Amino acid sequence: EPTKAYGEQLRDQVEERLNFYDTGAAPRKNVDVMTAVSEGLRALAPKSEKEKKAKKAESAASEEEPKKDKKKKDKKKKSKKKKDKKKK
Repeated sequence: EPTKAYGEQLRDQVEERLNFYDTGAAPRKNVDVMTAVSEGLRALAPKSEKEKKAKKAESAASEEEPKKDKKKKDKKKKSKKKKDKKKK
């Protein structure tokens, strides 16, 4: 999902640098700002991503189980038919 977090922080950095020229107050380093933004976004995202992955795994597992059972039944039927043909 797109976010404005990085752009907003970059804008704040520009303001800090302009302020540096006026007052001499040191601006934050780019690495520190971008790290803070990415950590903030990660703190928000994992819950929803984990839930999505968990739901996906559950639905995939529930869909696979019936298919496996059906395949086993089909194999049993086929092998039974082969045995019946051999007996005749």
